[in-house]
Amino acid sequence: MSAVTFVSNPIHEGWTLTHTGGDAPSVVERATVPAQVPGSVPLDLDRAGLLADGPREDGTAADWMAWCEWRYATEFAATPATPGERVDVVFDGLDTVAAVRLNDIEIARTKNMHRSYRFDVRELVQGGANTLTVDFVSALAYARGIDADARHGDVSRAYRGVRKMAWGFGPFGGPPAHTAGIWGGVRIERWRVARLDEVRPLVTLDGDSGRVQVHVRVERASGEPLTVYATVAGAEASAQIPPGEVTGVVTVEAPHVEAWWPHGHGPARLYDLVVDLHSTDERLDTHVRRIGFRSAVLTGAVNVADAGVESPETPQVSPRTEQVSVTVNGRPLDLRVERWMPLDTVLARIAAEDVRARVEEQRDAGVGVLHVDGVGVYESPAFYETCDELGMFVVQDPPFVGDGYRAGAPVQGEAIEETREHVARLAPHPSLLTYGTVEDRAYGSLVSGIIAVLDHDRLTT
Repeated sequence: MSAVTFVSNPIHEGWTLTHTGGDAPSVVERATVPAQVPGSVPLDLDRAGLLADGPREDGTAADWMAWCEWRYATEFAATPATPGERVDVVFDGLDTVAAVRLNDIEIARTKNMHRSYRFDVRELVQGGANTLTVDFVSALAYARGIDADARHGDVSRAYRGVRKMAWGFGPFGGPPAHTAGIWGGVRIERWRVARLDEVRPLVTLDGDSGRVQVHVRVERASGEPLTVYATVAGAEASAQIPPGEVTGVVTVEAPHVEAWWPHGHGPARLYDLVVDLHSTDERLDTHVRRIGFRSAVLTGAVNVADAGVESPETPQVSPRTEQVSVTVNGRPLDLRVERWMPLDTVLARIAAEDVRARVEEQRDAGVGVLHVDGVGVYESPAFYETCDELGMFVVQDPPFVGDGYRAGAPVQGEAIEETREHVARLAPHPSLLTYGTVEDRAYGSLVSGIIAVLDHDRLTT
């Protein structure tokens, strides 16, 4: 019963990049070059020597790239789906407006770089070689069709019409990053009976007693009964998911745990949490992560514009906040806040070791809270794992900047999907102190409502 029936195989080799549309220098037009996945178009073109002046200092290239279209393509070997087996293609990040095809059959269209995608291809995957292609159109051209300001020439505001990182459009004084490409991992996943679709542990501490409520959502290929087991700090619990149902909650009581503390106030103690999904006679899937037990309540925020006046009633962290008051494990602390931006507008170029070095630099400078600005993305697993290990608190802004985002389809549906995905992902991290506010009138209440359901203790609005 030790083997897991869930199998995951990356598709990161053999990719090519081809220019398929839009005005470009003659050496680029219709050219096909090797591509790295995860990656980005400007980096692939530069490695191939097709950018005459090289990329800009920030890794991007000339403005003509904003209007071009591109194809990523590769082949991978597979076997056909067996009876009762599911076969999925999974993308961790697509930047941004794309059509995905397997063996020349379109399986999806995407419009959001802030979320992952999963596509059922059990009817399409074939024995031997399979061809996977991703065709990207200009996100700027797409956004111009959605956002009125972008349509009339203010391309720096084009992010309001498409779920692409706002910073990449250059609205804040820097050059725009004309990125496109597969910026996250790609893989084929094969499974049967059921898999773990979402694992959302909510972790609390009362004295030296820890509790983990593991909220689980499964995707099913059959209707048989399932059991979820959760183990942490030497304690174990289980829960049944009856036939046909897709959600369950496992509560693990862990007495006598060590608390997680921010740096300078105690050890940042972490524990391994293991969640297993079983059918009657098989272990179907497993989820492993590190968590920390702590209590934290935001009690005050000092803003630059307020001349040091502490926020009354419900404190919130804004771009002006320079210090917060937090009661951690019953101890009141005052912590310095610094803004955190992505280390590069080309996200695929950011290495985990560079993230760690920057967080360590901030920690050594006496910073206690990193405020992740909404001009970027929900920060990476490497960022949050580093902050957990180093005892650095985080305030995470949802990726909305200012006001004026398009209400309704397609932005609204994408905003719901990305918020659900990332709040579930970030909820177990002891480093996550709270979420920042969303200023946009169309999406502030929507995002807050999702957080209220999935991670209420960190809601500040």
